[in-house]
Order: sequence, then structure tokens, then C-alpha cells
Amino acid sequence: MSKNKRQNFHNAAKTKATVSTAQANRPAAPKPRKPLMRFFKPLMFLLLAVFCIFTYGDVFARAEQEMYVCADTRLLKYTLDQPLGWLYIMGRWALLVFKSKWIGGLVLATILTATACQIDFLLKLPSKWRAVSFLVPIAELAWMASRGIRLFYRSEPGLIMVVPICIFLVLFCAAMCVRCVRRKRKEPATAESTAPKANAVPILKNYGAMIAIVAYAALTTYAIYFQENTRLASSMQLDLWEQNWEQMEEDALKARKPSRTVAANYAIALLRQNLLVEHIFDIPYNYPNDEAKTGKAHDEYGLFVPDCNFAAGCIQAAYHECMEAHVMYGISLYRLKRMTLCALLNEEYILAKKYLAMISQMPFEQSFVEKYGAMADNPKLIDQDPELADIKDYIPLESKFEQYYQTPIFLGYNVGLAEGSNKTLLTSIVSCMYSKKVDALIPRLQVLQSQGIPLHPILQQAVVCASVKHPEVAGMFNISKLVSSELQGFLRAAVPYKKDKNKMREVLKEDWLGTYMYYYFCENNDSIATGKYQREDGGVN
Repeated sequence: MSKNKRQNFHNAAKTKATVSTAQANRPAAPKPRKPLMRFFKPLMFLLLAVFCIFTYGDVFARAEQEMYVCADTRLLKYTLDQPLGWLYIMGRWALLVFKSKWIGGLVLATILTATACQIDFLLKLPSKWRAVSFLVPIAELAWMASRGIRLFYRSEPGLIMVVPICIFLVLFCAAMCVRCVRRKRKEPATAESTAPKANAVPILKNYGAMIAIVAYAALTTYAIYFQENTRLASSMQLDLWEQNWEQMEEDALKARKPSRTVAANYAIALLRQNLLVEHIFDIPYNYPNDEAKTGKAHDEYGLFVPDCNFAAGCIQAAYHECMEAHVMYGISLYRLKRMTLCALLNEEYILAKKYLAMISQMPFEQSFVEKYGAMADNPKLIDQDPELADIKDYIPLESKFEQYYQTPIFLGYNVGLAEGSNKTLLTSIVSCMYSKKVDALIPRLQVLQSQGIPLHPILQQAVVCASVKHPEVAGMFNISKLVSSELQGFLRAAVPYKKDKNKMREVLKEDWLGTYMYYYFCENNDSIATGKYQREDGGVN
């Protein structure tokens, strides 16, 4: 090797050693941090799924029961004749995923998360603001929650899926157009995209993420506390078809201020368990008056009256309510099922099969069709069903038109009946207590006492309450001294609040809720606190 070559090799080796030494002495580069959105999107998907499954899943599942969809367009004429009717029908098909609230919740959460991803791509916000893209999906859920029972009751249930899907499709198309434009222009990478991952924004400085989490927390709080009755009513009506009476009772007892729908389904659950007399006044009857915002008092009644009429044995009245609603608002699966059961108990088996044929055209309803189709073929099976067999014992013995009774019929009939079975006697007594009809209550209690049945303490409480204005009533029954002393104790506790019934209701609730004294003097008796209005038809509140 020549002298020059050896010198060059020596210099190169020396330079390499110097570079290696410098690299070794250089402080280690910080470990790159992954962008927050890589973790935040899956987190928000899980949170949205929790809301769609656990927080509001029963409401969406109840909405699925309120609509009707099938391949026969003749049965969908009412909806198709409306503007954008075809879009509503598509939404109804999509809403079928909520036949299982788990599947439906996951599907809806996926659509909402995909919507946020499209917004994130279109806006190209700085890292600390990217998470605000989830405000649109949260706003969609907030819109649904704000509607209360109007999300599905006398409204179009298909909008639950139409709105999210349409918003996603619009944003997806916009994102595809932006992608095409950017490719043609060959836009250079932005500073945001070329910044090293080490510059990812810390969680405490990621204002978009913090805003999204706060918005989600606000949504959940609103749904849980301000739409409590919507969630409980939906859950109870789903359990009604499963004959899950114990769960219905538990749900009603959770309500801070039960709506009429919650209270009505609570009464049905107690009736089916033969606990109506003992526990009917265990919940507060201080009704909110905003369940259905249509400007009409008691518009909520259509949500539960058919079920209550049916439970009370007023089969014709229940059928009439369902048929009238079909004419006014279109076909509903929920009402079709109720009409099927009415036809079975009316021994109209051919009519029941027609309704079952309609139900069978809707996907995922085969179990219902098989169960009640067998009863239509073999009516003896009706007596083997606990609910239907029990309801047969409440069918009226009187032959009178519905107009003879106050509305709603299930209350008006029980208050006004003059003839019935022993089971009907108890429902009639409770109806009179609820309606505070003392003149009708006392004769019924006398009949009960003449049968050798001792009066339950809650019935004795009703007697002593009536004796405040009618002292002669107390001498007609064997009233325990304990019940009489309870009345005196209640009246003494109520004296300071005599002029302020709202205050009386609040203060005495903790100690006296569950007694008839509390209900008689504090609840369901003024228009401001209870939502009791002067009804045009003169019916019972």
C-alpha cells in the first residue's frame, strides 16, 4: 500500500472514531409520545357505546317496538305518503338493529365515531383542538335525549337512525371530495403533519379532549337525571312483554318523581303480583307535566292507557285505543301485539291470526308469533299463560258502553262499576282511593268487610282520612288504635305547612310516603305541583 493510501485510510478511521465518540457523548433523544387522538378515538367510541347501550339503550329498544316495517309497501302507505316517507322507512329498517340493544348500541356508536373521524379529517385542526370533532356526535345524542318520549311516541322512530346516518354520509362524501382535490393539487405536508411526535400535546393542554369529555358528562347527566322517566318508562314497557313484574316494580321505586307512565306500569306490575293494595302508594304521585310537549294536557295518556285498560280487563277499551292510534298515527308493532292479545281474549281467533300475519312480516318477531299463534290454534293454551289467565278474571260483568264511564276507562270503570268479581272489588277499592272518591269507596269497603276479610292497614288509613270530613264513617269499620294515632300524628306534623302544600309535600315525604294519609292530603291534588288539569272529558287525573 502506498504512503498516500495509508494516510487517507488513517484519516478516515480517525474521523469515524471522532464521530462515534461525539454520538456516544450526545444526550439521548426523548422517547416519542404517541398523539392523543390515537387513544382518544377508541376511548370516545367506548363512551358512546356505553351511552347507547346502558344509558339510553332501553329507549332506543322501545322505539324499535313503536315502529312497523316490512317488505309489503301496502302496509306502509301511511308513512310512504308523507314527505320523505321513503327515508323514514329506510331509517326503520336500520332501527331493527335495536332488537338487541347491545348490537344496536355498538352500531350507533360506530356511526357516531366515524362521523367524528370525518370531521377531524375535514377541519385539520391543531392537535390540542382535534377532539372537538366529537361534539357533533354528542350533539346528535343530546338532540335525541332532549325529545324525551317524543323520540318515538307519536313521532317518527326512524329518525333515530336517519339523522346520524345522513350526517355521516354527507361528511363522508365531503371528505372524499377533499381527498381527491388534495391529490390533484399534491399539497405539501403541513407543519402539523410533519411535526415530530415528541411534540404531541399533553393531556392537560389538550383543550379539545377536555371539552369533549365535559360535553359527554353533561349529556349523560342530562339523560340520567332529567330524562329519568323516559328511561324508566321505556324499560318498564319492555319488561311488560316479558312479564318481568319484579323488575318493573324495582324500576318504579327508583324514580324520584314518577311520570304517569311509570306510575301506571308500576300499578300493572303490582296487580299481576297481587300486591296492589299493599304497595300502590309506595311511590310519590307528584306528576311532572312535561312528558309530552304538544301543548295538550295529559298527552302522555296514549302511551300507557291501552296497557292499563288491558290489565284491568277492559279488553274492548284497550282494542279501541290501539285502533284509534293506528288510524291517527300509523301502524305500530307495540299496538299490533296488544291488539293480538285483545283478539285472543275476545275469542276472535281469526282476527288474531290476521294480526299475527302482519307481525310475522317484520323481522325478528318469530318467537311472539309462535307463542300466540299456538293460542289462536288452540284456545285452551290461553288459560296456561299466567298473564292472560289472570286478566280473564277481571273482564267486566256489566254490559255498558265506554261512554258510561269516566276516562281513562281503567280508572273510570273501577270507580263506577256496580257489579264484578272478587278480584275486581280490590281494583275498584284502590281506584276509588287513588281518585279520592270517598262516596264510592266506603260501600266497597263494607262489602269487603262483610266477606270476613280484615281491612289492610292502608285501607284503614283511607277510612280515617275519610272520617276527617265524614266522622260517621269511622264507626262503620274496625279501625285499630294505631291507625287512628297515625292520623293524629300526621295532622300534627302537617299543621305548620297548612298554607303551603308544596312545602308540606317535601317535608313530610321522608316520614310519611307509603301511607294513605300522605297521598290523600299531599299528592295529586293541585294543578301547580302535580300537573292535574281540568280535563275536557271530565276524567280522572
